[in-house]
Amino acid sequence: AEAVPSDMDIYTSVLQICEDFLFPASDPPGVLSVDERLKYEEKDVKVVHLVRDEILSHTNQCPPRVVSSAIELLNRGSVLSQGSALDVSVGEFNLLGREQMARACFETLLNCSVLVQGTGRSASVALESLVRRCCTVLKKF
Repeated sequence: AEAVPSDMDIYTSVLQICEDFLFPASDPPGVLSVDERLKYEEKDVKVVHLVRDEILSHTNQCPPRVVSSAIELLNRGSVLSQGSALDVSVGEFNLLGREQMARACFETLLNCSVLVQGTGRSASVALESLVRRCCTVLKKF
């Protein structure tokens, strides 16, 4: 008989796929045009919304470790990485890639910290993540 994956296995796999998609190990080939960057970023935002809608909106049914992993993923996405391969230059302006994704991650974290769902587990984890993010940004500044 084949083993049926547990909910934890499924959530962990989905989060790993999202992380691999949002933070690939290799950079895209060459410099991306503005239109290409926007298309990639639109897909990134959709993945963030998937995490928000399918995992964080059901925190009562998710194991605590899954909620923590989802929030850590969003925290990582909320901090714009300097010198990304998705940076593009337009004239004299350098547009830092993935601003919309970072904004979607930050807004989702903020909403999780404000909206206490069920036990409030997601709210406290999201709030901790936001505080860590603020500390990181201040240290870099």
